[in-house]
Amino acid sequence: MNNQALLVLVLAMEGAILISVCTLFYQLLRQQRRILLRLDNLEQSATSGLAAQAEHAELEPTGLSVGTQFPAFRFPDVAGRSGRTQRF
Repeated sequence: MNNQALLVLVLAMEGAILISVCTLFYQLLRQQRRILLRLDNLEQSATSGLAAQAEHAELEPTGLSVGTQFPAFRFPDVAGRSGRTQRF
């Protein structure tokens, strides 16, 4: 092969690689855009749903009232032994 043919071959290979990398980068940007748009929609629907809930219903605290004795129960600890809330 002469030098001119080799130069054309190298330039064609570099062009193909450059086009492949640009195409890959473009597809990656499109994918990230779709992900961000979905995330924005989820955030918007979640915040609008919470705002509507807060307007329509008065939020009352759930659980034990202040000063109520906590009920006793048993639970396993890390070592597998049975623990009780009465120890605390």
